Amino acid sequence: MIEEVLTLLAPGLPRPSFWNIDWSAIEAELGHRLPTDYKRLCDHLPPGRFRDFLWLQHPLGALGGSLLGREAELIATVREVADITVWEHGHEHLDDAALPGMLYPCLITDNGDTGYWLAARDDPDSWTIMLNKGRDPEFSDHGTTLSEFLYDFLTEGYPFGVTLPDDLDLPLFTSDF
Repeated sequence: MIEEVLTLLAPGLPRPSFWNIDWSAIEAELGHRLPTDYKRLCDHLPPGRFRDFLWLQHPLGALGGSLLGREAELIATVREVADITVWEHGHEHLDDAALPGMLYPCLITDNGDTGYWLAARDDPDSWTIMLNKGRDPEFSDHGTTLSEFLYDFLTEGYPFGVTLPDDLDLPLFTSDF
């Protein structure tokens, strides 16, 4: 699905990318591996936002949109609210008490919603997106990979009912560079 996302975004992307990301160093700093679709996306996209609403937590991003800068803070927030959280997921093999240690942030919206990878399996390419609506104790697993989630967002809209009007000429992606 990552190819479909990149094809959708291609007309507005700077070509070629002028950075090389040392994924081994990034993963060592974070202490966990990252999904292949995320790495491909970051290899092709600069830090930025989708439809002027959804930021990818990019390793090259500035303060608010940086994977390295925000991961520890967002994980700490999940652990602080874990005892009042409602977990919605279809992974029967998971103990809800273990979920806070399986969430890694990857997306954030301009209204405070956060998307996390749910690391329910060892293989990062099988991780699905779990969303938390800002200021809400509910976390919902959307059962899709990051690239599937982004494709759906770009073609169908945001799952929490935020309407992005078609009549606004919002680009699919805007670079922060």
